[in-house]
Amino acid sequence: GDLFRTGAAAGPGTIEEQRASGQAQKNPLGPTQFDPFRLIQGAQGSMGIVTWISLKCELLPDTRKMLYIQSENLDEIFEFAYVLLKRRFGDELFIMNNLNLACLLRDSHDAINKLRQSLPTWTLIIGLAGRGSFGQDKIEFLEGELSDIAKEQGIKILSEIKNISNTDVINIFQNCTDKPWRLRYSGGSQDIFFITTLDKTPQLITSFQEIVKSKQYPLENTGIYIQPLVQGCNCHCEFNIYYNPSDNQQKEKAGTLFKEASIALMEKGAFFSRPYGLWADEVYKRISPTVVKSLQKVKAIFDPKNVLNRGALCFKEGSA
Repeated sequence: GDLFRTGAAAGPGTIEEQRASGQAQKNPLGPTQFDPFRLIQGAQGSMGIVTWISLKCELLPDTRKMLYIQSENLDEIFEFAYVLLKRRFGDELFIMNNLNLACLLRDSHDAINKLRQSLPTWTLIIGLAGRGSFGQDKIEFLEGELSDIAKEQGIKILSEIKNISNTDVINIFQNCTDKPWRLRYSGGSQDIFFITTLDKTPQLITSFQEIVKSKQYPLENTGIYIQPLVQGCNCHCEFNIYYNPSDNQQKEKAGTLFKEASIALMEKGAFFSRPYGLWADEVYKRISPTVVKSLQKVKAIFDPKNVLNRGALCFKEGSA
């Protein structure tokens, strides 16, 4: 294939000449003002292969503080989260139901069940981080601000949760795990993830749970993870369907539920920004043929011989 430099790496000058002069290739647009990030990021390897990139890294924190909001009412948690997101409070901020939180913090099926029984339905986890000479001062200031907001909304902020060590929660952010947390409960998981907005999330959760019940699948074997994005303008919403991969009947039921729930959620407005497999076929049924043709034209420019990840997205054999 052709080597294609993007961003500041495109010039002026070769990479060697740029580095010799102290440049760091940190501008994604470059001299042509062309930013391929969205094109490559969403193409699932069908447009090109990235051989190297420049990354901007954040300094590791010197100190951390974990805070929690727990409730049976998801709307109550969302109202509090909106205020925090608007003010950019929290280095980490996400919401999980009791099963997923237990999966995150325990390793075995029995230990997960034991912990989830002691937790309310929803937990909002807020991580505060500080670094440098005033790192601790920053955390104390933010904690005070959060306490004031919580009092205004009648919310109780917890600095720890019963049966959960703050050290264990912090370790989640700082370390990798040998066993993915989604596989800890039953050994297998069918994951449905999409982009939506926080205000629409409760309706989508209700729709998903209704489908689970209609398929006679155990509702207690489903997890929910909500990750606000872009200061709360939207969020990553994820439903996890846990099953035992050794049980063929359960595996088949989980697969059927995955398919039907995915389609139903699309119809309800869930935006599948990373459409793989079944999702791709369903997504491209629902968009304008003009959009599909435009994507295929771009594909023909970057991959004229159609050798990169054939069949991904709307790039089926003979479709270009």
